[in-house]
Amino acid sequence: MMLAAAATLLGVAWALDLQGWADMGLRPSQSPQGATVAALLSWQGLFVLVSAIMGLYALARLARGYVRAGQPATFEVIGLFIAYGAAQGAFAAALPRLFPGS
Repeated sequence: MMLAAAATLLGVAWALDLQGWADMGLRPSQSPQGATVAALLSWQGLFVLVSAIMGLYALARLARGYVRAGQPATFEVIGLFIAYGAAQGAFAAALPRLFPGS
């Protein structure tokens, strides 16, 4: 359940960042900074999509009774991927804010 919740929070954070940049009026065709932000958001969107699929996979395994305490490798890998996606997303969100364009 924690993996699915983490994947959901990752998606919410991505959506908020996407909405924030859209509200500022920054478009990919208007400036190099807009293109960079769009590329970073697209890259993070890929991680969000894969994390969501992995979270649903974890829930499906749990619902079908395929979870064993002695074999946590699948859930450890999913947790590591979601943690990496969150760290990568934080970096991608901070990068254009630390080095703003003109």
